[in-house]
Amino acid sequence: VRSPAQVAWDYNTGSPIAHWKMDEISTPSYDSSGNGLHLNWNNNVSSTTGKYNSGTAYDGVDDFLSCTDVVCGGSGNLDFLAGSNFSFGTWFKTSVSGTPKVLMGKKNTALTAADAGYILYMVTSDVVRCVISDGTNQDIVSTANTYADNIYHHAMCVVSNNQVELYIDGKLATSTSLTATGSLDNSSQFRTGVTGSGATDFSGSLDSATVFNYALTSTQIKMLYNQASAIRFGP
Repeated sequence: VRSPAQVAWDYNTGSPIAHWKMDEISTPSYDSSGNGLHLNWNNNVSSTTGKYNSGTAYDGVDDFLSCTDVVCGGSGNLDFLAGSNFSFGTWFKTSVSGTPKVLMGKKNTALTAADAGYILYMVTSDVVRCVISDGTNQDIVSTANTYADNIYHHAMCVVSNNQVELYIDGKLATSTSLTATGSLDNSSQFRTGVTGSGATDFSGSLDSATVFNYALTSTQIKMLYNQASAIRFGP
């Protein structure tokens, strides 16, 4: 019997609902999934060497990529309703230690439980954290290892009906039971590099960010990390 994730994978040919390769040299970063969820470059975002081809560079002051809630929001796009399974992640690289830094998400603040949404970010201790909030309950998972080492790493957060899992470089780093089972729908922009309210600026490089509207399995995440041909969409 195939799992729901395997059925979704087969149905979508492994495709994410949004995939930003970030290979452009200027705005916008196009969504290669075909869903039109393109990200605009703001302030001093620039092109840099990515994990694959090019990536996007952030100066830690006011740089971010964004898509409005009008374009990217809604349950058919990057907002997720009660009971939704989904996964989101990106390649990231930073050498800056001791400051909180947002990787990606759709949430106005990083840690306010009353603020519904989801976000991946690094805290001052340089660990990676995934936060899921339905506006009442909030779930937080954090890695034990630190990652301000100026090397590209892959982070993927997976939300299922009863679990929140955080994978780093294709391996499960940490997990917790899901209590934020309500709707994550919000009016925030989807952003990389900062929160929806423009705080917690990232300093470093991001590349190949993805959002899936189902919970990836550990095998699928390992394939994504290894860029297997089944899900490597183009160069």
